[in-house]
Amino acid sequence: MSAKAITPEDLRSLIIAELSLGHLSENEQDQIIGELGRVLLDRATLEVMKLVPSEAFEVVDELIDKEMYADAQELIQKHVPNMETVMMEAVRAGIEEHKQRVNSSEKE
Repeated sequence: MSAKAITPEDLRSLIIAELSLGHLSENEQDQIIGELGRVLLDRATLEVMKLVPSEAFEVVDELIDKEMYADAQELIQKHVPNMETVMMEAVRAGIEEHKQRVNSSEKE
């Protein structure tokens, strides 16, 4: 069974739901999601890559340099079979961290 990465649609839906952005215009949602989404995906990618052994990481890096993305993903999944779970946990943790920062800045 192959794990799937978080799709942009999944990420968008999650951010809108978790941050209660449904009342905003699509343009306003896009702006927030664009900025926060990149940070969350970077965070998720970092968490996954932390689980890849260094020798395999070097091979993944070479595959990406050669634009062999499917092979790179297959190698990552070999070392991180629960990749989707790791990514979702990182995204959810990032959203929670964002909520806490927003709440604490509103209190100041």
